[in-house]
Amino acid sequence: MSRIRLICEGRTEWELLNNLASEKIKSLIADIPKPASENLKDAKGRTVGLGNSALLPRLRNALDESTCKVVIVICDAESKEAKFTWQNIRGELDKRASKSIPEVLPSIGMDLWINDDKRVGVWVMPDNLSSGMIEDFFWSAIPETDREKPLAEAFVKGIENPKFKSKISKAKLYAWLAVQKDPSANPWQALNWNRIKKDQGKIPDFLTWIEQLLSDSSEQRNEAMYPNDALDEAN
Repeated sequence: MSRIRLICEGRTEWELLNNLASEKIKSLIADIPKPASENLKDAKGRTVGLGNSALLPRLRNALDESTCKVVIVICDAESKEAKFTWQNIRGELDKRASKSIPEVLPSIGMDLWINDDKRVGVWVMPDNLSSGMIEDFFWSAIPETDREKPLAEAFVKGIENPKFKSKISKAKLYAWLAVQKDPSANPWQALNWNRIKKDQGKIPDFLTWIEQLLSDSSEQRNEAMYPNDALDEAN
């Protein structure tokens, strides 16, 4: 069984890791099971978010599992700023941590050891600051010079009384994907085609975060566990 647990809202986050990470990181996460979307919906078929009580137990279980050494949390901020989602997560970490948990989620993602043998990483889509979702994360990495980007955005904005309402970001991204070389394309395929750029938007910060999080060196461990110590000493 993998010592790494991925707490996310669906398959897209798993595919993001599998398609963006280095070969070294891919080998580390190879044993993480691909999320089954049917397990991430409630009885009425609605997608379950991290703020929903149905997903928080998964986080608690991972934190309390002795064989689990690294917990990766990737979730959407949805309609509120990321700080509100972070407070839900922070509450669970604080109950188990041997050191105080930062009140503010860094814009480059959270990476810390909550005790001697448990490391936790948190990334709240799209950018650890704003409201939004993983589709905003992908959208920001499509170059502004892309021909279809403004057309997809204009198309979605032009729909009166849209049924998707709060899912405008998702609608924009998939409208754009629908006019790529394969109309059934998904975001990770667009990454592999280099239509979504790995060096734009928040993708570089995300890659740095996941690479550091899954590092096993003691130097990285100390830096991650005590992220504010250097600032304290400087002051």
